[in-house]
Amino acid sequence: MNGLFILLIFQQLSYFEFVEYPEEYTAGDSFLIKIVAFESDGDTCWYFNDMANLATTKDGRFRSVFIYPNQVYFQRGIATQKVMVTLAEELSLMVYLPNRPEIRGITEPIEFYPNYPKRLIILSPVETLASGSSFGKISSFPFSIKAGENLSFRVYITDNWFNPTKVTGETCYLKSTDSFAFLPQWMPFLGNESLIFNCNFKTANKQKIYVLSKTGNLISDSTEVIILPNVYNKILLLLPGEEIRKGDTNTLTFLKPGKRKLPNPQYVKEPFLVKVYICDTFYNPTNCNGETIRLFSDYSFSYSPDFIVINDSGSFVCAFDSIGENQTIWAKGRYKETYRSKLNILPKTKYFEIFKPDTLLAGKEGEIEVVCLDTNKKPIPFHKVIYKVIKGNGILSDTLSYTDEFGVSRVRFVCYYPNFGEFDTILIKSDDKKEKIGIYIEAKDTAILKGKIIGFPNPTGIEIDSMILMYYLPQDCDINLFIYDPFGNIILERKIKKNEIGAQRGVNYFIWNCRDKNNRKVPNGLYNIRITGISHTKKVFDNTYRILVVW
Repeated sequence: MNGLFILLIFQQLSYFEFVEYPEEYTAGDSFLIKIVAFESDGDTCWYFNDMANLATTKDGRFRSVFIYPNQVYFQRGIATQKVMVTLAEELSLMVYLPNRPEIRGITEPIEFYPNYPKRLIILSPVETLASGSSFGKISSFPFSIKAGENLSFRVYITDNWFNPTKVTGETCYLKSTDSFAFLPQWMPFLGNESLIFNCNFKTANKQKIYVLSKTGNLISDSTEVIILPNVYNKILLLLPGEEIRKGDTNTLTFLKPGKRKLPNPQYVKEPFLVKVYICDTFYNPTNCNGETIRLFSDYSFSYSPDFIVINDSGSFVCAFDSIGENQTIWAKGRYKETYRSKLNILPKTKYFEIFKPDTLLAGKEGEIEVVCLDTNKKPIPFHKVIYKVIKGNGILSDTLSYTDEFGVSRVRFVCYYPNFGEFDTILIKSDDKKEKIGIYIEAKDTAILKGKIIGFPNPTGIEIDSMILMYYLPQDCDINLFIYDPFGNIILERKIKKNEIGAQRGVNYFIWNCRDKNNRKVPNGLYNIRITGISHTKKVFDNTYRILVVW
């Protein structure tokens, strides 16, 4: 029974009519519409209480994108509702039943005008403007073009729904992710709805264009464009440390087109890798059907292999025969060649010539002389040499030294506190070259073992203003040390407790700086030094030593 009743209702509902709507309006602003449902005889279909769909004549069937909301509810045959149209064009509004689209109503054409400028949008050649939408453009992707080829972009200033607005006196500034791209820096809108500009990219990669309005502070970016390498046009040679600078339009060879960063210096007769790339006009790596490449230089060098046949890239192993700055190297194919790259070839220490004393008296300085030689056994001037005592008690005047103009480095070596039979080992290093040398330290061990005091230098004060006293204790004990002036007066007294430095079993040391107990320099003269060692009540050491102080 209900089904029959519904069928009767739909048979009596015949059409809809818009009785209230604007003749013109602004896209994106809401307005009031009023729709009445009629029977075929023109009477209001007062029993119709249901939903109907809203659309515009620019919408597709079953799809309403330019009107919101896209449904309207009837009560007693009448629907009143506020709606918004987003497309700025001349169009009509429609209302229809979703299950019986032949029951419908349509307005006279309404002119919708663009709203206030709110957006910028930039379109590539494969994109079209989607006015009245929230997404702005329709595209077919992916889109690619070869480096250096021209393409055009279109820029619109639109309202919030991407309807183009007419503006006057507005200027747009343009930038690109490709620093080598050719495009205008700025362009004015001359009252048109859009502006068109040509551009070509140079760097093979995904690239974009950014556009910014001057007064409105509107900004937009293009969809990514895939830039592909163009055809083979150049060869590029890369030295160690250099990187490809794709897209480079520079042609001045002293600015090293196609490259970034400086080459790392190399060493004489030491092999290094050279890479060669097949490139387009803008140094984007590309490919070819096979190119035979050889290397050349204005200087003596060697490389391997003698040649390579490459489709995209290849490598050589090179070595230069002599040191020098800005040594040239370049690659040549059958029809093209690279510009000359320059490389600094440095010396590297491969050999040492070492001159040093085999034996040194404790406290006496000796000189170590090192000549640094390169692979060609030539002296290397102004080169770093590192020294380090790795065994023994010796001291170096410098741990870092540089060779002079003749390739010679010199340091002084001394050992003030040697052990008996001490043999000091010194490591010498320059670049990758390392070598160890040994020096025996003579310390008058026989006299010390017999309980004597040894002092050096003696006389003192001539070269240095202090002296070292060495003595041997058969066991740990307390030490009393007295220094007497030429008249027998005690000018300095020291007490060293058992097990402290200077009071231990074995060889001990004490340094006197030639000053008295008031820290005043003593005058010239012959001074007596007495050292006694006491363990409990037993004297285990007692001896004197004379030293001459001369200033």
